Amino acid sequence: MADSSDNTATASGPEEALNSQPRSLLGKYLAFLRSPVLTTSSQPQSLPQTCKQSLRLYSLHLLPIFAVGIIIGTLGVQDSNANPDFFTELSPWWLFALTVVILPTVEEIIFRLPLRPKAVNLALPASIIFCLIVIAAGITMPALGLTIAALTALNFYLWRSPPKLKALENFYRRYPRIIFYLSTVLFGAIHITNYEQDVWQLLPILVLPQTILALWMGFLRLRYGFLWAVLGHGLHNGFVLTPLIVVKIFGSPEMQERWFSNPGAVDNLPMRDQLLVVGSGLFILGGLIVGAIAAWKTISEWRRHQNIIRNGK
Repeated sequence: MADSSDNTATASGPEEALNSQPRSLLGKYLAFLRSPVLTTSSQPQSLPQTCKQSLRLYSLHLLPIFAVGIIIGTLGVQDSNANPDFFTELSPWWLFALTVVILPTVEEIIFRLPLRPKAVNLALPASIIFCLIVIAAGITMPALGLTIAALTALNFYLWRSPPKLKALENFYRRYPRIIFYLSTVLFGAIHITNYEQDVWQLLPILVLPQTILALWMGFLRLRYGFLWAVLGHGLHNGFVLTPLIVVKIFGSPEMQERWFSNPGAVDNLPMRDQLLVVGSGLFILGGLIVGAIAAWKTISEWRRHQNIIRNGK
């Protein structure tokens, strides 16, 4: 459920100052991270321009995320990941739907939708969390169905007839950094559940990739709209999981078993499986190279703009 005010609000305050002068994309992003604004939104822009800017910013985060992933791999905690059986048991199509569509939507509703001070933006995430708790408690139909129906009706009412919450808006204006960065840290921290408890002492580094990603998705949500945060989240998950999905579709049972138990062991596999492994590696490498080129161009643009500002002064 996108925030209908995302593309209609008039910029004011820090946001107005941000838009009153031309800046590079990275300059705007850094200014946002220094002073996130939760109560106003940017002026609408074209779809191609939004796509381009979103991907350019993603490229800035892609290399750090994979660099941290390599560090995590060297720590020897991959075998402690709590989810390998879950991934192996799902069909590739269900895996795609879950990781690229369902989970990004749910996680963005919980962590990014509340970044705008509207009643439904708080009620909907709270409703989802409550339903998850009810399901975890073992409550089944008809009580579960009645609970979902009641919460759905409540959220629909709040969406169609949003109450004016001046106190909430004032709170968001007063503490934007706390709200934004608390959401970012919580999003990263919740992913520690991907690992067994014996490695939870490595929490800061294990969840650093998700925390870095949350900065980008928070920017997308507040600058371009909630839907863009969902699309960005799904894009990242799709890029990371594409090799796995391809292996599950085209790989032999032996290859799929090795993929989870020992991904580096590709010897003695049929030629088709070895080509899949090589192709998956080239896909990831190609994505990183394209991302590095885009990141370099974005940083170069920012440096040129900084030089113009200094020379102008």
